[in-house]
Amino acid sequence: MKIEISSEPHRLLHNVYNLAFGPPDVRGKIDDKAELQHSNYSKVFSTILFTGLTYLNSNPGHFLGIDGSSNSRAYLYYRFLQKNYDYLNRFFNLFGIKYYVRVTRFGKTQYDDPFDFQDVKAIPESIEKKMIVDPKFMFNYFIFNKN
Repeated sequence: MKIEISSEPHRLLHNVYNLAFGPPDVRGKIDDKAELQHSNYSKVFSTILFTGLTYLNSNPGHFLGIDGSSNSRAYLYYRFLQKNYDYLNRFFNLFGIKYYVRVTRFGKTQYDDPFDFQDVKAIPESIEKKMIVDPKFMFNYFIFNKN
C-alpha cells in the first residue's frame, strides 16, 4: 500500500490537498482503481486516516481530499465514513462534493454512469451521521480537515 499527499493544492479548491492511496503499479505510481482483497479493511482505512491526521497536525488550515474514482468506490468510502462517524467526528470535519472532481479531472465525456450535468455541485456539503444519500447521486470527492 502506498499513500501520497499532493504537494500542490487542488486547482479549484484552495487549501485542499489530494490524499491518494493504493498499490503501486510497475512505474511506482498509485493504482487507485486496483481491486484489493484485505482481511481487515478497518486497518487499511485507519492507516490512511492516521497518515492524514499526521499531515493535518503539521499543516493547520489545510484540507485533505479523497477521490472516489468510481461510483462503487465512492459509495464504499461513504459507507466507511458513516459506519465510523462517531469516532471520526472526534478528529475531523467531514464534507462531500458531488461529481465535481470527476468532471474536472476526466472531462465531460469520461464518466462511469451518465448523469445530469445541471446537477453537478462544486459546494462541499457537511456529512452528518446517518445522512441518507442515494447511491445514484453519491458524493465522489470527500474532504476533511482537523476539528
